[in-house]
Amino acid sequence: MKQTLVKSVKDAQLKSKIAFLQKHYIRITLPQDIGKKISEIIGMESEREELGDALEFLKHLKQYQLDPVHAPHSRFLMSGASGSGKTVLVAGIAKEANCPLITVDISTSFVSYFKKSEKLLNALFFVASSFKKGCVMHIQNLSALQGIPAERLMLFHSQLTQKITESTNTVIVLSTIEDRIALPKAYFSPNAFYQNKVIQIMPPTLPTRKALFEEYFKKFDANLAPDVSSERLARCTLGMYPKDIEFIVRETIHYSRRKHHEEVSSKDFNDVMLAMEAGQTYNQMNEKERRSTAIHEAGHVIAAYYSNPDYILGRVEITPRAASLGLTQEEAGEEKFSMFESDCRKQIIYSFGGMAAEEHKYGETTSGVTADLSSASALALMMFQNFGMDSDIGPIAIDDDYGFCSEDIFKRTETVAREYLKRVYAETLEIIKIHSLALEALAEGLLEHEVLMGDEIKKILVSAEPWAKKPGCESEDKK
Repeated sequence: MKQTLVKSVKDAQLKSKIAFLQKHYIRITLPQDIGKKISEIIGMESEREELGDALEFLKHLKQYQLDPVHAPHSRFLMSGASGSGKTVLVAGIAKEANCPLITVDISTSFVSYFKKSEKLLNALFFVASSFKKGCVMHIQNLSALQGIPAERLMLFHSQLTQKITESTNTVIVLSTIEDRIALPKAYFSPNAFYQNKVIQIMPPTLPTRKALFEEYFKKFDANLAPDVSSERLARCTLGMYPKDIEFIVRETIHYSRRKHHEEVSSKDFNDVMLAMEAGQTYNQMNEKERRSTAIHEAGHVIAAYYSNPDYILGRVEITPRAASLGLTQEEAGEEKFSMFESDCRKQIIYSFGGMAAEEHKYGETTSGVTADLSSASALALMMFQNFGMDSDIGPIAIDDDYGFCSEDIFKRTETVAREYLKRVYAETLEIIKIHSLALEALAEGLLEHEVLMGDEIKKILVSAEPWAKKPGCESEDKK
């Protein structure tokens, strides 16, 4: 593509500047070499709507060059995590408008060649202005300039903002992985960017994740087993971005081939996502550690399942990994973005389940409860210091920056949290004692199979205690 673009240019000066930019890793992509139009991108409805002005600007470019006062937005600030889709989104504008895309990664194009920054900027905007039908310029990683000496950095910002302000035919998007874009005030002039016009790329919703899985299944021609569900996978990937989902599908296909499986199964996806979350498996435990770990993980399942009507059995294992000796994972249900006080209590019961099971079985606990105690303690403190969930302390925010922050109030919340945790732990221990038969049966199942999935777990629980009912759920609809 690079050689085709250079050869197609007849003007010697323009050809020289394009070659100069390409030498310094500034990419110029023609519309036919871009993948998707912005209208074809899955999800990102609000982001695409915000960028609609860019398409309007390029569609009627000549009109708005003559009448810049009434021109729609052509300058955009964008932030989002790595892999969130910023690059695809900006490229989609160029594809839709049928114009070239200029991609400038500050970390590679300018930081290494900062002495040539003025020459690079002049060449960059000269080339952009040469495209009569307009173009899209994506400037990435501006924060990479932070190590540059202050005086030279101020000069660069001044030069860049001047070039941006003078440009009349280019949609310019400045993107960063940071939550907020910290820029000198010079960037926020009427003809440059608007500080209150930042497009924040949010993680995709459940329907979008489901559609992304289905798209990547087709893209990689995955031979899927009947038990693979795109909706279930979407529920297990809350907070993940398109690049994460693409990696999961691609890596699971490779994993399945390495295991010589004829089809890519649900278990293959589980194995890959667990390796991403908790690390790869490593050395085996001795028999005493395996048994105590089985009791611990079974305790988490029993405590959660018999205290929480919404808990859906997912996966439990005693496979040693980089981050833990065992792991319990709930089957994801509906997406939740806030918690009631009762939800917090159920989460703490789940955290205490492993420790309570160890105490019930051995009369003492192991060092493996560290992470569980940290999780329970942190949540309890947040309940009373941030969420106002204690009537004695009151509906107040306790914080150094705003609200109450005296030493006395911090001590009171710590006392309340400690007493609350003691009560919840006693409740958890009682659940474990009531369902001790299920605890022993599940631990034995783990020792035999090492990994148990939802249906397998439920079968063991029902066989061990056929009389036991999950609270709040009389039907057998949930796993």
